[in-house]
Amino acid sequence: MASTQCKRIDQTAVQRSSGKNASLNEITKHAERSLGSQEIVDKSHAVVAKNDGLPQPVFGCDQITIVTGTLCNQGNDKNIMDSHIWAGHIVNGFANPLESIGFFTLSNKSVEGVEAGVVYSSENEAGVECGWLLAFADSKATGERVYVECGRKDKFNRIKWDEVKKKLEKAGKTAQAYDAETGTSVNAGIRGFHAKSAVGASFNG
Repeated sequence: MASTQCKRIDQTAVQRSSGKNASLNEITKHAERSLGSQEIVDKSHAVVAKNDGLPQPVFGCDQITIVTGTLCNQGNDKNIMDSHIWAGHIVNGFANPLESIGFFTLSNKSVEGVEAGVVYSSENEAGVECGWLLAFADSKATGERVYVECGRKDKFNRIKWDEVKKKLEKAGKTAQAYDAETGTSVNAGIRGFHAKSAVGASFNG
């Protein structure tokens, strides 16, 4: 298990090395390193066991799916506007508020996988209320996928999550969105191995 000091150094390194131009690769690598934490693995197993009645500990890496995420915010602090979980259980919730960097972890039985989405909102650099959507999935049915949107906040006032789910399941392992009117953008990617996946996302504007 990584020490608290290592975790702090790791987080600081992402912020310092990426600055205003955080690369998606750096952000996703940070999320990948979280998957190596025995603390996160043990907590993920415990959450699945509690929610789905599986024996604890759950033996075998193929019995549960774990998705960790690192979110990089390059703008004003953002608050969760809405979220939805189609499959999976929260191990560590989405950062709220999302300041410069935030994290999350979800887990579930491998037969069901993980599929979820979150929308953050804040003012952009021009003082216009905006929203940023990130949706992701890792399951046997969908594979590894990410989907993103951004723009004016009113676009996300009544999210039709069933439509987001359809778009997500047709998406790929990377996604980009840019809204010319508000100058907002979001980039995301997902990488997986051995029933574990890492999501990296950058919210800009």
